[in-house]
Amino acid sequence: MGSTKTNARGKQLQELLNEGIINCVGDDSITFEKNEYGAKLDWILGSQPLLSFITNVETHPTIGTINGHKPLTFDIQIGAEPNQLLQDYHLILQQQNGQSSDPN
Repeated sequence: MGSTKTNARGKQLQELLNEGIINCVGDDSITFEKNEYGAKLDWILGSQPLLSFITNVETHPTIGTINGHKPLTFDIQIGAEPNQLLQDYHLILQQQNGQSSDPN
């Protein structure tokens, strides 16, 4: 699943993966490329039931020329009832950005 060397943090993570406490989204896309080297360095980790809601995992082209990391994007399909606090927050953000909250 990656490097042949594993430090203490890597061993702890591997233990969590082995015990099924944390799972990895099954995508083997190369997420780092530099010169002739490419590897899967970036992973989407989580626990159930969250992982079952992750869809549309995509690896995008490298941004810039220096770091070599490719961005990952994904959707999380979670339905929820509208929350008045979130609606109020959205209205405040619209007002701060100079957007009209009136649909007319």
